[in-house]
Amino acid sequence: HTPSHTPHTFPHPPSHIPPKLSHTCQFQQKQMLKLCQRYGFPGEQHMPSSSEELSHFQRHLIFDDKRKAIFCFVPKVGCTNLKRLMFYMSGRLPLETVDWPWVEDSVYLEPALRHASFLNKTLTEAARTLRLQTYYKFMVVRNPLERIVSGFRDKIEPPLNFAKQNRFPESVKRDILQRFRHTELLYWQQTAKQSLFNISVRFQEFVGYLLESRKANLNEHFLPSMDICHPCLIKYDFYGNFKNISHDAQALIDRFQTNPKFYLDKSLHSSSEETSKHLKHYYGMLSHRDKVRLLGMWYDELLFYYTLYPSERNSHIYLLGINHPVL
Repeated sequence: HTPSHTPHTFPHPPSHIPPKLSHTCQFQQKQMLKLCQRYGFPGEQHMPSSSEELSHFQRHLIFDDKRKAIFCFVPKVGCTNLKRLMFYMSGRLPLETVDWPWVEDSVYLEPALRHASFLNKTLTEAARTLRLQTYYKFMVVRNPLERIVSGFRDKIEPPLNFAKQNRFPESVKRDILQRFRHTELLYWQQTAKQSLFNISVRFQEFVGYLLESRKANLNEHFLPSMDICHPCLIKYDFYGNFKNISHDAQALIDRFQTNPKFYLDKSLHSSSEETSKHLKHYYGMLSHRDKVRLLGMWYDELLFYYTLYPSERNSHIYLLGINHPVL
């Protein structure tokens, strides 16, 4: 079956928001206002001005003019599936491709992303500002401690691939091993072509790498979502939760009156559940000192997550065995 490339047509965006979503949005916006004011995070009046700062600030924003929507995507928070939803809503992704997990991103997602990205060079700064001020903006969050483990399991834990060692994520693995097991890495590089043994990064080494790296040098998969989506600079209308991704995606589909034939990849749920099962195992590998340091590094991110989802406020105590008077 050959997919149709004819853009889908949709009704105009609704003038109302479903009651449950509206209630959630109001609560989240009040919570975020308190958080940003209480802890002095830069607000809307501190928007970046230089072209370099703007590029960093806007690189994860994608827009849909048809639905008047903006989505900030965060790696390891179901972002590929949610990009598909955005591009499907805008008619840039044929329906037939939505349920094709084997379709190369380069075939459909990357061309759509280039057009819908805030970094699209045809957009003027005034056009970007207008969209930020008037469009419906949303992002999805995930428990930071779960996202760290998910990023490690997916990108870093598999053995280093000699053939791809200069590409992400192999380059990050190589850098970590260079820092923590230089001699072993050197021997592996000399013998890897003979496949004498595999070499993998340990979780405690990965955490050590996070703790010793400047945020500016970290790959986006390992950055806090606050540093990606800037929720105190941008007033988002809705913050979904990866834990409830099906429910929250459906709320967005209802909000935009999108064809209900769009389904999220079922592996999202199994992936989240699988990661959750192993959290205690991974964090149990860390020393008390590194747990304290990790909590300090991701303090703002945990505060952000707990502000939106107070019911999960004690997850760091359960996983790290450390209490914090403010969290």
